[in-house]
This record gives sequence, C-alpha cells and structure tokens, in this order.
Amino acid sequence: MSITLDYSTKNPKIDRILQGTIGIFEQVFPDRIRGYYLRGSYGNGSNIPNSDLDLYAIFKEDFRDATEIKNAVNLCESCALMSPILLEIAPGGEVHLSRLECAGLALNFKLRTQFLYGEDIRNNITMPPSDAWVRWSVHAPLSSLKAAYLNSEFLVFPLDYPEPESEFYGYDRQTIPYTDGIERPSTKLLIALVCWMATALIALRAGDYIGSKKEAVDLYKTYIDDEWTELIEQVYYQCRNQWYYLIPDEEEDRKILRSLCQKTLAFSNHFLTIYRNFLLKELQSEQIENKILAMKYMKRIIYPNDEEIIDVLKELQRLHRDETLKNLAFKAEQNINRHI
Repeated sequence: MSITLDYSTKNPKIDRILQGTIGIFEQVFPDRIRGYYLRGSYGNGSNIPNSDLDLYAIFKEDFRDATEIKNAVNLCESCALMSPILLEIAPGGEVHLSRLECAGLALNFKLRTQFLYGEDIRNNITMPPSDAWVRWSVHAPLSSLKAAYLNSEFLVFPLDYPEPESEFYGYDRQTIPYTDGIERPSTKLLIALVCWMATALIALRAGDYIGSKKEAVDLYKTYIDDEWTELIEQVYYQCRNQWYYLIPDEEEDRKILRSLCQKTLAFSNHFLTIYRNFLLKELQSEQIENKILAMKYMKRIIYPNDEEIIDVLKELQRLHRDETLKNLAFKAEQNINRHI
C-alpha cells in the first residue's frame, strides 16, 4: 500500500523509512491505529548524524488485550532491525494520553510531535495540570537508570557503576547502527540519563514543562546552575554535537568521556537523594493516587536502612483503609528489608 505522509522531514531516505514502517503497521493492525506521529529531532529539525528516528503509533482507544500489546512491541522491534538508523517506535492507546500519570507523554504528544498519517487527535488532548507534569518528570529518570543497570532486579541506593570494570562503566550500553551496518556502542544512554535527571530537578525547582534535551540543558543553567551544570552541558554538547553519539577513537577524547561517566555516577546518586525525599513526601500526600504511584516506582529503587521510609510504610499498612495501597506498602517494606 502507498502511504502519503502529512509531514515531510525533507530527507527522502527518512521519509521512506517512515512510509515503509507505517505501511507495515497498517497491514498488521488494519483499522486499529488512530494515527502516527513523529517526535524528537527529526520532528523539530534539530537532527544530526546518528540521530534516532522517534515515532508514536497511537492505537484506537486502547489495546484490545495483552496479545495485541505483545504483537505491537514485537513489530516495533522487527521494524527497528530493518532500519538503517536507530528507529524507536512507541506504541500506545489513546486513552492513556488522558491519564494524569502519563502527563509527560501527553504534553510531548500534544506539543512536540508532527502528524504523519491517519487521524490527528492532538487538539483533543487536554493540557494536564502542572503538578501532574512535575510528578511524571521526577519519576521518569528511573527508566533510564534501570536501562543502565539492565542486569539488576532493583536499583539499590547508593548506586555503584553499572559495569565497574568497563572503560566507560557500562554507560555505553546502548548501541546504534552505523553506516557499515554494524551496531556500535554509543553515548545515547548517557545523554538520556543525564538530561532526564536534569529535567526532573528543573521540574521540582520551577515546574516548567521541558520538551527536549537541549531545553533541559539550557534551563538547568537558568534555574539551578550548581556544581552539576558543567557535566550536563558537556554530556549534551560534546557527546551529541561533537562525537555524534559515537564513542570517540582518540585517546584524549576517551579520557574525557570516561571522566564524564565517572561524574554521572555521582550525579545519579545526587538525584536519587532528592528523589528519596520526593518519594517520602508522596507517601505522605493526602492524595491516595500519589501514594500508590510512588509505591509502584518503589519497585525499582531500594533505599536500604531508611527507617523514615519504613515507618511511613508501616503506618500506611496500619491505618489506611485502601487494600491496594496497604498491599503495596507491605511489598515495598519487604523489598527494603531484604536489603538491610
């Protein structure tokens, strides 16, 4: 089938990848997808060599069942294998864009995407309240942290390096397809991790919506400008704009990258210290949904020997009426106790 894109990247090669990917999805999921949207650097024109291609595939209403979710994820992975550049497709149901716990995704979808094909529903998305954006953005770095520590069931504070014996300590875990077709280690994960933590800290300080990594870098200097500013700027501008996401070959550049990776561990523990205080505040919130969301994220991060958190979890089990919340509090306490 022939796909006509509503938006062109002005790059024929990229447009063909988008047309082919959408065509495959339409064949596999006929009349199930509301629309396709381009996000990231190819959507805003800031792409550089080795930039990835980011795509939303929004299913009508919601996924029908677990099988459809699995099939969608598998198809995303298969399309990525065929793409000559890094192709990251995020499938989702349109109902999730109206949920407060997905505020960041909804804002990005509404404000920072280009409509490609299907039905454009961006104007139907209601702007979420600022506190929902803050909450989403503060939890968001855990996904990148978990990707760095891929072999760990939990993140345990304070963190050690993902791979202490590796030259770049495991922060070069994410690979990208190079022009010769070979997957090569990259700084993609390092950049994402540092920029997500910067975004979270800005959100806590100022509440501003941040729609790109560059905005995170610039606004961090504007609102915070502390001992971590130089690291954030170096990771973004050097790894992205000078090395184009690749691991450099020159010995001096490799020393610089290794130093940035060393500092990233310290920055991660700095963030997780602040995140711990945020979690504690959320557990003591009057809003039950905030408590539940915090405990869901506590499945990913353990603060051993933290008596203050343990006391709050015990109090929730003892005094709260909501059985879901009490069960989550019990499991969170168990996880902490396993690491004492």
